[in-house]
Amino acid sequence: MLPYSKYSFPSGHTAMSFLFAVVLSDMYPKYMYLFYTIAVLTALSRLYLGVHYLSDVVGGALIGITIGVLAIKNKKLINKLEEKVIKHLSIF
Repeated sequence: MLPYSKYSFPSGHTAMSFLFAVVLSDMYPKYMYLFYTIAVLTALSRLYLGVHYLSDVVGGALIGITIGVLAIKNKKLINKLEEKVIKHLSIF
């Protein structure tokens, strides 16, 4: 096992797992509990293996969730803008 100095705030594994959980839950709401369960297990594994502190894992989860929510909102905004442009262009 590597010393703590090789790891830093936030936990990248946790951030990515929660990012994917947010985005995939938006795409496939039926499997939302599965996606978040995997994200939580990933976070717990970081603690269990001793490679991150609790603050690293919580920070990673918050960052992942935030980026996921922003990505979803951005996608929806882009889709609305595309609809307006297509509607405008169809006049010609």
